[in-house]
Amino acid sequence: MTDAKTTPESVVEFDYASDTYMVSPDPDHGGALRLTMRGQTMPIAVATLLLRRGTILASQWETPFCGRPNTWREAILSQVRTHAAALLAQVSKP
Repeated sequence: MTDAKTTPESVVEFDYASDTYMVSPDPDHGGALRLTMRGQTMPIAVATLLLRRGTILASQWETPFCGRPNTWREAILSQVRTHAAALLAQVSKP
């Protein structure tokens, strides 16, 4: 279970496999979300998720996450869709 949420309201948090992940609008890419994992002292970049009309079109995985099995990556994306559906719709390009 995660500790109390300490991130801004625009950040969606969820737990998966004993780690806490955070989804937020990507300030460097309009129409994209940034997926990070809570680290000991700072967030760890996991992926950039490119969106259109509330759907994840592509994911650009950071090292070492790009080397994880497709089943793991699909499970994480499923969690993003479940927990951050409103954020997906809000950030998406038409």
